[in-house]
Order: sequence, then structure tokens, then C-alpha cells
Amino acid sequence: MPPTTQTVRQHIAWSYANLARAHAALTDGATQYAMKHHMIRSRLYAAW
Repeated sequence: MPPTTQTVRQHIAWSYANLARAHAALTDGATQYAMKHHMIRSRLYAAW
């Protein structure tokens, strides 16, 4: 479930984190997201 974004910056950060998760999954050749991919998204979003 996506977090409640209140600013444009938060929305862009969430979108970027989702893109990084998708890129990692494609690079791994995954057919579904794994815990590793969700961790990438959460760490990137938390850094903002």
C-alpha cells in the first residue's frame, strides 16, 4: 500500500523508488517481486 503523499517531492520520491524496484526485478530476471525488491523500494523512499 503506498504511503500518503502530501507533497510533489514525496510523490516523485515514491515513483522513483518504485522504478528502482522494477529495475532490480528485471535485472534479476524475476517474474514476481521478492522481499529484496521491496527492501530496495523502502530504503530508497526512506532516504528522502
